[in-house]
Amino acid sequence: MKSRIASLSKGERKRTLLALGLMTPHPLLLLDEPFDGLDLRQTRDVMDLLKQHAAKGRTLMLSIHQLVRCRPGL
Repeated sequence: MKSRIASLSKGERKRTLLALGLMTPHPLLLLDEPFDGLDLRQTRDVMDLLKQHAAKGRTLMLSIHQLVRCRPGL
């Protein structure tokens, strides 16, 4: 709690900023690369959390630059 955001690791900083964004009362939340710096488990946890917020009527706009293999053999 006493640490400055700049002294946190990339993942810690991402989780802190995500928590701050989710605590705001605004109906629209813009997220730029919300999974960057997170491991697989953390990414799944954040995805579940975002789905919960969306299910409650909050609009989420995510910018994600991950390329996923769409077809076998690519």
